Amino acid sequence: MVYIKKDVNSLLLFLVLLSCTALIGLTVVFAHQFEAVNTDKESYNTEMQTKLTELNEKAQKVTELEKSLAEQKQREQELQNLLAKKRK
Repeated sequence: MVYIKKDVNSLLLFLVLLSCTALIGLTVVFAHQFEAVNTDKESYNTEMQTKLTELNEKAQKVTELEKSLAEQKQREQELQNLLAKKRK
């Protein structure tokens, strides 16, 4: 009976140590994976911020071109009106 108790206690100690080692190992692995995901997210955010800046710049250029085009159309209309008046 004493042999069985001694053997069970050492087996339980081995299982507890094995569980602790596995828990520590999994914690390290998941922490490493979390850091990798976090780094990927940060690079993605940086890339998206760059693209947003570029998009805003292009939108501003488009707005300026639209204004220029509207002014040109207005001038062209005024010229057509002047030519029409001169022909009459």
